[in-house]
Amino acid sequence: MVVKVLGELKNETLADRAYAALRDAIAVGELERGARITERGLAAMLSVSPTPVREALRRLEQDRLVERTGPRTLRVAEIAPSTPEEISEVEAALRGLVARFAATKATDAQLDGLDALLDEADEIAVTIDQRHGAGLSVASQVRALMAVLRSFDAALEEACGNPVLTGLLARTRVFTPQERVERTLERLDSAEFGAQDRYLQHRRLVQALRAHDSAAAEELAQHHVATALAGLRAPQD
Repeated sequence: MVVKVLGELKNETLADRAYAALRDAIAVGELERGARITERGLAAMLSVSPTPVREALRRLEQDRLVERTGPRTLRVAEIAPSTPEEISEVEAALRGLVARFAATKATDAQLDGLDALLDEADEIAVTIDQRHGAGLSVASQVRALMAVLRSFDAALEEACGNPVLTGLLARTRVFTPQERVERTLERLDSAEFGAQDRYLQHRRLVQALRAHDSAAAEELAQHHVATALAGLRAPQD
């Protein structure tokens, strides 16, 4: 299930908003890697003229998120088979920096919001354990869990207060949300979904943020992301 982020734009800074919307659509997989795209088609999706879309696509080309295949044709850039591991390292490092900055900038309200999201995730994880143990489908629950964790990541990025850093993160996501769901479902028998320890690292991260311990927050976030991505990349038996 793909999260929809494309919609009508109603703002004077249409080029900036078109850029942000298209970048997010690529990040979540709404615009799939390798997909052919056109200025007019995207303009119709966003309910704007082709001019701001053209500017947005120019910026996305510079970001190497899209690539030109002809004078008037483009496609969403694909990740080369040899690079996912390297990109994973970059994503982990950037998420570590997000946590480092959030440790000095996050408000109490933002930290409370992070804890509330983890409470929600824990409840879903318990349901996944129970249903999986009973031989029932957990696909919808895994999707719900992934959505909550995306909200956690987004809230943490907001708390870090560094738009340049969050913009860089949009270029370094190895897996789309749908790919994460699919790979998690494939690995349920080997993955640990216990309510007691599944999100212990997340809890420790929030504790480090509350203590304004930048170094600990960076280390926890980087280790967690690196471990999670390695698990998703690992081949199945």
